[in-house]
Amino acid sequence: MGRDAARRFAENGDKVFILGRRLDKLQEVAKSSSQIEAVQADVTALDSIKAACQQIISKTKHIDVLVNCAGGTAKLPENPTLEDE
Repeated sequence: MGRDAARRFAENGDKVFILGRRLDKLQEVAKSSSQIEAVQADVTALDSIKAACQQIISKTKHIDVLVNCAGGTAKLPENPTLEDE
């Protein structure tokens, strides 16, 4: 889903930064358009997110749209209720 969204934005002339842990996969997508730039980052690690943000900020003045396609899991109680929060 993220790959397709990045390519669609790039087709519309938007500058796109894609983030992920696997740089080889990101670069594969980035090769499809000069508008797409790969940034290696682990969204589960705050320091990695901060470094990615600094890298992006150094290359652009603003961000118009942010699309999050990261997935994750969390261990929840067997029968969660509002009181569990």
